[in-house]
Order: sequence, then C-alpha cells, then structure tokens
Amino acid sequence: MQQLVNTHPEADAFLRRGGFSVQRSDNPFAQVASDQAIEQSINRASKTSGGIIGFSRHPATVQRWVLTAHDRAAVTDTCMEHCGLDDSAEERDAFHKECQTGRMARDERDVLQVLDTISRFFNPFLPASQQHCEQLMHLSSGTEATAETSTDLLDAEKRGLAGFHDFVNQRLITDAKAFHDPLKKMNLKSFTVKKKKNPVNDQAGILRSDRSTFSRIALIAQTRQMDMREVLSYPLGPLPWSLATTSGTLVKTSKAALLPLLTDGIASSNNPDAGGALIIDAMAHLRSMKVFDLPSTFGEFAAVVLSHLCRLLSSYSRIDFVVDTYQEISIKSLERSARAADGGLRQHITSPAQRLPRQFVKFLAVGANKEELLEFLFKQWQTVDLMKKIPSHRELVITSGSSCMKIMSGAATTVALPVTDLACDHEEADTRLLLHAHHAALAGSRTITIKSPDTDVAVLAVAFSHSIPAPLYFMTGTGVKTRYILMNAISEKLGQAVCDALPGFHAFTGCDTTSAFAGRGKKGAFKLLCNNSPESAAARLAFSTLGAAFTPLATDVIDALEKFVCIMYNTTCSRVNDARYQLFCTRSLQSNQLPPCNDALLKHCCRSNYQAGIWKRCLLSHVDAPSPNEKEQGWHLESNGTLAVDWLSLPPAPKSILEFLRCGCKTGCSSGNCSCRRHMLLCTDACTCRHHSSVVCTNYPEQHAALPTTQHISPETDLVCSDTAHD
Repeated sequence: MQQLVNTHPEADAFLRRGGFSVQRSDNPFAQVASDQAIEQSINRASKTSGGIIGFSRHPATVQRWVLTAHDRAAVTDTCMEHCGLDDSAEERDAFHKECQTGRMARDERDVLQVLDTISRFFNPFLPASQQHCEQLMHLSSGTEATAETSTDLLDAEKRGLAGFHDFVNQRLITDAKAFHDPLKKMNLKSFTVKKKKNPVNDQAGILRSDRSTFSRIALIAQTRQMDMREVLSYPLGPLPWSLATTSGTLVKTSKAALLPLLTDGIASSNNPDAGGALIIDAMAHLRSMKVFDLPSTFGEFAAVVLSHLCRLLSSYSRIDFVVDTYQEISIKSLERSARAADGGLRQHITSPAQRLPRQFVKFLAVGANKEELLEFLFKQWQTVDLMKKIPSHRELVITSGSSCMKIMSGAATTVALPVTDLACDHEEADTRLLLHAHHAALAGSRTITIKSPDTDVAVLAVAFSHSIPAPLYFMTGTGVKTRYILMNAISEKLGQAVCDALPGFHAFTGCDTTSAFAGRGKKGAFKLLCNNSPESAAARLAFSTLGAAFTPLATDVIDALEKFVCIMYNTTCSRVNDARYQLFCTRSLQSNQLPPCNDALLKHCCRSNYQAGIWKRCLLSHVDAPSPNEKEQGWHLESNGTLAVDWLSLPPAPKSILEFLRCGCKTGCSSGNCSCRRHMLLCTDACTCRHHSSVVCTNYPEQHAALPTTQHISPETDLVCSDTAHD
C-alpha cells in the first residue's frame, strides 16, 4: 500500500477520494467500508434460502457459483424493486433497528439505570470543603481507605517499577539471585479487609508465662532465701493475669448472668397500658433487624425503620430513639476495637440513593459508620414526606450527638422542635436511656418502658427506679420471647442498700469498660453482696461510694473492696498480697488463679470508680466527667493517641529477680563475661559459669560428661546441679 502511488497511481487517487467506502443511500454520513457493503448486499443475497449454504462441497463448483454471485444479487434486487418489496432509503432509516420503538425504550431504561447508579456513587468532583475525608474513597461503596491503604494504592506503580528494576539487576544483569528464585510479595493493602486470625489461646499464654516466670522466680527466691510475701506483692508478669488477657485486653465475664439473679422471684409483667412512653436503644434496635429483610438503599432503610417506629406508636404516646455518641478518647475504645476485629471498614453515606452495604453487621462494627448512619436517620426523618408517616397526636423523640429533636404530629400539621432538656454530654445510650425515661415521666407519661438487651441498662434501671416518678418496665427479648420486667418490684425486693451499691458493684466485677476477675463470675460475687455478714455490709457501703466523685478513693473504701476480693477468692485475709501468698503456699495454682496484687487492684478500683461515676450521673444532662487519661483514673494515652488501660505502676517482679530471669549470653557462659554474673543465675546454656554466687544448672547429664570436673565444683561457686552424678 505504501508503494501504491508508484505502482498504481490511479488506484491511489481513487482511494484518496474516498473509494475505500460505499454509500448505499442519499445520506452522506451513511458510508460503510467496502467489505461491510459486500456483506450487506452480495453476500446477504447469496446466503439466503437457496444460496451458498448447503449448495455444494465441491470446490470447483463453489468457485464458479461465487464468480456469478454479484450478477444473481443484482437480479434479486431488481426483482424485489419491481415487486415493491425493496425499501427506500427513508424507509430503511425509519425502520433501522436502533430506531425501533422497543430498542429506543430499552436504551432509555439503560440510560436511567446508569444515571441511577452514578447517583449512588460518591461525587469525586465536589469542592474540597464538601469532601468527606482526606483519604482515598471507594466511589461506589463510600468506603474510606486507611492511611496505609492510601499510601500503598498511590505508590503501587512506583513500587512495582522498583521491584521490576531490582529483578532485572539481581537476576539478569548480575547473579545476585537465581532467576527462578521465588519473588517476595509486596503485600500492598487494598480496600479488601481480611479477617484477622484468632489470637493465641489465653490459657496457653498464661501457662507459658508460668513456666518462664513463676517457676524461675520461686526457685530464685527460695535459693536466695527471699521473702515470698514480698515477691508475691508484685504481679510476676508483664500484666496482672487475673485482670488482663495475654493480648492485653480486659478479662470478660458473662454480664447476662446478673439479670436472672436480679429477677429471681419476680414474675414477668404484662404489656404496659397504652399511652405510656417507650425508650428504645437505637443501635440495639438496628442490630436486631434481620439482614435478609434490609432494603437496598440507605433512603429506603430510613423509611423502613421509621415505619416500624410508627407501628409501635399505635401502642405508645411517645417513643424515644436514643443513640450513642462516639468520642475520640473513650473508655470503650478497647471494647469497640474488639467488636471491629473481624474487619470493618469506614464507609461514608453520600446520598439516600446509595446502596446499603451487603455486610451490614460489619458496617455497624465501626463506630464512625454508626455515628454517620444515625446522623443520616436524624436528618432524613425530618423531611416532609417521612414526617407525614407519624400518627396523629403522637411524639417521636430522636437524638443525634448531643442534640435532641421532637417530632409532634397534630390533627393538621407535623412539626419538629428541639428538646433542650435532653441535650446532654452522655457518651453511651445506656445512661441516656435513663435520662429520657426520667424526662418522659416528668412530662406526664403513665408508664415508662425501656427496650434494650443490655444488662448494664437493666442494672441502672433497678438502681434508679425509685428516682423516676412512674412505673418503670424493662423490655427484653424478641418475638414470642419478649418479656416485660417491672424494675420497681426488683428494687423493693433487693432493698435500698443493695440498689445503691449495684452500679459500683457491676463496674467493679466487670463490664464493657472494666475487667472482671479471672475465674470469678457475677453469681458468686452477687451472693456475697447480698448476704448479712459485716464484711458484706462494708462492701455494700464501699460500692455505693464508688462514683460519688471523680477523685481518689478514701482508704477505708479501698480496704473494704480489698477485703471483698479476698472473700471472693475464699481466703480469710484482709489484704490481697497476703491472700496471694496464702493461696500460693496452700494450692498449686496458676498465676491467673491468684487475686491481683495490691498495685493492680488499686488501678482497677480507679477505673471502676470512673465508670460508676458516669453511671450515677445518668439522670443529669451533663456528666462533666474528667478525661479518663488524667491521673488516678486508670487509663493513659498511647503514643498513637489511643486510650489504653494503665495496668500497673510496679515492675513485674523485684529488680534483683528481673536481672536474672534469663541468661543474656548469646554464645554461652564459658567466657565468664555474661550479663548475669551477679547475684543469682538461671542458666541453660552451659555448665561452665564461674561466678561468686550460686548457680542453678538445668543442663542434661550428657553435657556434663564432656566437661572437666573442675568446671563444676569450684571453691568460688556454690553449685546446685540437677545432675545427681555431680552433686
């Protein structure tokens, strides 16, 4: 073709004038390529009934037939034209498949679907002031990438090129690596979240800790004739195993076991009379929705939830939809991190038309997602179309952050008004539910029903039922298992002293923000709280004092709590350090089966006091709690800005023991320069340590056989050897 201008100038000129295309109609923009024109005319006529298909398999016959195909096609077109069966250019254009009614309707549906899909996406062209985040965001789902993921995605090409150059340099240009050696994965992070593996079994970790710490400390202390009481006053581990797990999280207990103890002997009540107030834990209500019944978009989700609340309003005059708030520095950060450990991603809600995430439970595992969802519901329910769904003469009270709004439906209009009395600084819905219950009772509601599955709420309802001027019911369970429990009846059964002690007791024995005592559940501790002994009476007084102020506890309160812990561990001691020594001497126990040392218990008391203080102010709009990372509160800030538990102020063991828990030599002790040459040594490297102190050797007999006797027995060393042949 490049030489066509020289070999066939006429053909070259013809092609340059447009001879490579065919125009079969008067439309100048309807030209098609010559091969396409042949397919639409000659070949089309030849392949119809009686044409080349099935004509013959003989090559010569087929060739002769093809040579006259264009003449037969011309005859066919002429016959069609004489018979009036040939469409004109206008008719062909009018009945083109793209112009047919069905095709145009389908194209219109496709366009609308594309527009609908794009409307659900996050708009990347919004001004910077309207952007939801500074990190990368998934356009379709609204998922926000973490800082690490953003860095990996943005630098993927750069790192890929660097890996390519390394491959060429190391395997082609030089022989640093063999060509077929496996390539190391870069492990770049993406929006996909992989479920984390389960942590190491806590019991196995504690057993390893016992073998590596407890046994060595005991052997060292006995050999050096140290006071075991003093040794056991230390936690003997990096964490207090009676309060912490090997992964550094809180020891958990079954909170739900406390509710049957509170309701023992109390029969379930009937559904309270209509006209009362229903206070709903919003997040628990959303979690209870069945995944397969969820709608497709966030806008539809808001309408479905509101419709369900409107159905409930047929039985209640007022419904309060109470939500949590999510503070940056929060004592619930550990619990929320554990709930999100299965792999939740931050996902923004950009419009009502955005699709609901398929893994809705994982979506709710991220606190920021829940906060944005509740804020979205708060705004959507105030739109005119949704407000009209609320039945007449009913009230819907909804909260968002620290603000509160009341939507009232009258005979003719529906209005939304702020409720200043319910604007508060509460973080958890647990306490906010009681604040709304108190407000509803003062507003004239005949009965108050709190709907929540949380034991914390039940404990607070029992403790403060006497302060709410209306019968207070607790609604728990779902479907046919729904129960109504009158909290006032429980309060009367327990007595005022136990009710006053309940918040402090529940915080001290384990909740979402404080640890439980390993192996000690709620049942045994609750029985101790309720019996008539003088120790229990002192404990009730101490528990009722917890949370009275966010200041350090008085000495008598700490003494009573310490005595209560000793009784929990079935000892006759008054001090936990003495109880640790008593149990260590009388039983073969693991470190997590001993009570915490005094230092760890004091920190636990501070955390319990802080949590109880928040609970005891549940009927106040403003708790005014100090920051949990302040001194004497039981938490501290990590270098990355997250709140962590302040477990201990003491070291794991006495300094004289910490130096010799293990030998620091990397090549054996034969050099005599090992870092453990003072005081006491637990050496497992060789039997050649020569120090001016006692040596404990755990080597095997075959290792002794190869060593001179003079290296085992020396006037400078008092050798204690496990090999009886060398005693």
